[in-house]
Amino acid sequence: MTLTFALPLEGGKGEWKASLKSLKKTDGIKKLRLNRRKKRLRVTFDEARLSPSEVERAVADAGIDAQPIIGGSVDRFGAFAQLMCWVLTLSMLYLTLASRVILPVPEVFSYPLSAGVTELVLMLAVWLLSFRALNLNRLGGRYAGWDTYAFATLAAVCAAAYSVPALIYCAWKISAGADVNVELFFDSAALLPTLATLGIATQRRATRRTENTLRELGLPVENLRFLSADETKKAVFAARLSKIFTWVALLTALGALVCWIVRDQRLPFAVKCAVCVLVVSCPNIPRRMAPTLITRGVAACAENKTPVSNAPVLEKLKETDTVIFESHDALTRSEAIVRGCVLTDGMSQNILLALAASALQMENDGVSIAIRERAEALRLPLDPLIERDVNEDSDVRALVGETRVLVGSYDFLLKNALDLSKWEQQVDELTNEGLICVMVASSGVIKGIITLESKLLPRVCETMDKLRKMKIETYVMATENTKAARVLALQVGADKSVFPHEAEIAIRLLAADKRKTLYVYGGESPVFDVPGLKMNLGANPGARADVRGALGDLPNVLSIARRTFGSVKKRLRLWLLYELITLPVAAGALRLWLGVTISPLLAAPLMLMMNILMLYTGKTHKRI
Repeated sequence: MTLTFALPLEGGKGEWKASLKSLKKTDGIKKLRLNRRKKRLRVTFDEARLSPSEVERAVADAGIDAQPIIGGSVDRFGAFAQLMCWVLTLSMLYLTLASRVILPVPEVFSYPLSAGVTELVLMLAVWLLSFRALNLNRLGGRYAGWDTYAFATLAAVCAAAYSVPALIYCAWKISAGADVNVELFFDSAALLPTLATLGIATQRRATRRTENTLRELGLPVENLRFLSADETKKAVFAARLSKIFTWVALLTALGALVCWIVRDQRLPFAVKCAVCVLVVSCPNIPRRMAPTLITRGVAACAENKTPVSNAPVLEKLKETDTVIFESHDALTRSEAIVRGCVLTDGMSQNILLALAASALQMENDGVSIAIRERAEALRLPLDPLIERDVNEDSDVRALVGETRVLVGSYDFLLKNALDLSKWEQQVDELTNEGLICVMVASSGVIKGIITLESKLLPRVCETMDKLRKMKIETYVMATENTKAARVLALQVGADKSVFPHEAEIAIRLLAADKRKTLYVYGGESPVFDVPGLKMNLGANPGARADVRGALGDLPNVLSIARRTFGSVKKRLRLWLLYELITLPVAAGALRLWLGVTISPLLAAPLMLMMNILMLYTGKTHKRI
């Protein structure tokens, strides 16, 4: 028995050489085969001596970080069977072509009797070789509806069901000495499963590419359903559409068969039309295409370092038309820069900074660190900190040497019964400029104000510009300082600023207007409970959020979400157009006006081309 393991993509043969040598010495393992291109390890072992779980433990004990691939056993017969299917099918097509044009063919293979018997034998051989690949024992699959390739198989059965009695009738007439002109469909009955196996191989390759992407991100590949791609609204709609067109295709094939038998009394042409309808119809494409593309979209978000929880979250992101940012945490770092000082008479800047830095020696918030760094840059001596008292807003009451010092906001000093009437207007002016005001007092007297400016996160203005181009409205929500929020909104280029007393009203108005809101915050929990999504921009792993990432990546993830579901919508329209055109043509509608018909030999490549076009596509999600 053989098990297949997926290896880490970043490793090389040299790194695994010693581990593979150790694994090969395990009792019961017969052969190891490493595929460096696909990063796959195939382990052949003796089932009588080792179980699959023991093989997995042996691989782990050898130091190989590999994931077992369910259903990844080596099928040595598969490649040979596919090759033989093509050889036999092309031989049958050559015999059929030789009956219509002058081609060298032995007399023993003359059409229709001798060639028909030969094609019947070859058709049975093709069916036997392709039986495993087509999964004929699971025509329904896991979905409530037949697969596209099951329709091709059904068409092949219908073609053979007509051709076998026709061949017997032909043999009876020839034995009676009569001339017979019989059209057989053995070549079509063989070509359909041959192309179906090729289509299945193509689909598996596309799935493998998605698995490789997930493996690069460290996500499990055993079960892609954890992404819940088939639970999105678009996937549910596609599944319903597939179910409807399954019955449309079956009824169209049956209607074409009955109508042409009644109208022209020509059974061969009626069978050909019914077979063509079953071949060109691809009712299960939307059911498979939508989850596949959505899964790739989720993987593309993770590639852009903005992973989403699952596919329904990606669908919500696609609908986003409003983004609300918490003013400080979402747009600024937890860092600040000292811009200057406002001093009282007789006070110098160095003394004020030294006094504040001495009181803030034990604090770790951005403002305190900025003041201490400024004092260190000026090489100012700090007095010893005897005791301190800190409130929730990081305002400090401290004993520095023998001096009582207060360092904090305007409201903090006002609560400590200090006279701030002379400073009120000046604090308002500085605040309106977007500056942070830290007031310093000692011995009950105001000594001055230290002004600081918060550092913006990288690419904030660029992000706002991209969101505006995407027609997404942006709000900056104030948590405390309404004036600073207004200045910050103008600075970063946001559309509007929302003040604390207006926040709940604005949120309710957005919900009533059916706006799809994305709430971006930087802390562990949002200030307001905004309906919709929450995007966490902080480094706290315990913060629960549907989306995580850097602020500059927000437009990328929104763009990926829109492209993903836009691609699904476009492909559904293309598939619907394909069905509306090909089904009537395959049913023989053009014969009534133009005398044109198509054969199963043309319908089969059309079916395969549509499957490849809808499912097997390159990487379309790029950064904007």
